[in-house]
Amino acid sequence: MKQAALFTLLLLSTGCARTNVTVFSGENGDIGSVAVLDPKSGADIAILNHPNQQVRVNNAHSVVAKSSSVKALNTRYASLLADIPEPPKLFVLYFREGSTGLIDQSSALVPEVFEEVRRRPGADVQIVGHTDTVGDGTANDELSRQRAAIVQTLLVSMGLKPDIVRATGRGERDPLEPTGDDVASVFNRRVEVFVK
Repeated sequence: MKQAALFTLLLLSTGCARTNVTVFSGENGDIGSVAVLDPKSGADIAILNHPNQQVRVNNAHSVVAKSSSVKALNTRYASLLADIPEPPKLFVLYFREGSTGLIDQSSALVPEVFEEVRRRPGADVQIVGHTDTVGDGTANDELSRQRAAIVQTLLVSMGLKPDIVRATGRGERDPLEPTGDDVASVFNRRVEVFVK
């Protein structure tokens, strides 16, 4: 699950009737589209659909758009950008079939997950367990919760504060690898750890 981070900076000058909008690119360089709306009518004044684009709208609704370099924007808005939190980081841990036991490669990744949480001040951690389609749906719901709880317990035993973590299970509902019923898939037997 990748989501582009979008940061839109809206500067309203209190002394004049001019609005400046600056759009920064997301994690993957994409921003989608951002509409600049007339505050009175709600009508679109401008559509921004390029990263590092700046638009100035005056009270007559004339629009002046220009692109800026990443370096220029980073210099101009350095103090503001320094306060923006890092984008969330996703870790995926895989499990042995029908169990709450991590595969060896995933066990080795747990300290890296903890280190990512430790280095982020004010971190928030969401742990989501999943299963493949082998077995009963109700049993898979419980197994997915158990997998999430196991990862939570491992991280707490390393020093993670329990009040910054939530663990849930999704059963077989969100497969990474679409399969039919009763199909074993290591890609679906996983826990996703979102560190924000």
